[in-house]
Amino acid sequence: MNDITEILVNICVLIAMVWGAGKAAMSLYGNFHRLSHLSEEIQTDQGETERQLKAIWKKLDRIDQLTDARLDRIERQLNYVAGSMHIHLNNLEGNHD
Repeated sequence: MNDITEILVNICVLIAMVWGAGKAAMSLYGNFHRLSHLSEEIQTDQGETERQLKAIWKKLDRIDQLTDARLDRIERQLNYVAGSMHIHLNNLEGNHD
């Protein structure tokens, strides 16, 4: 009876070792499979990042254009106000253009 128990225990240990080795092999295969597709995922992510950066640069260029236009408009308005003030000051001093 002792020999039968020892054989059964050894069979259970052998089954557990084969099961563990099979799980480890499947895990390694899964990791290798993921690594083989990693470069494709990186390229896809890089393409998406480049697309987003281009979109951001376009928005920044648009903001820059709007800012330039607003600054030009403000400069024209300030020049108009300065000219008007100059004319009014000359009129107050009695110097007519």
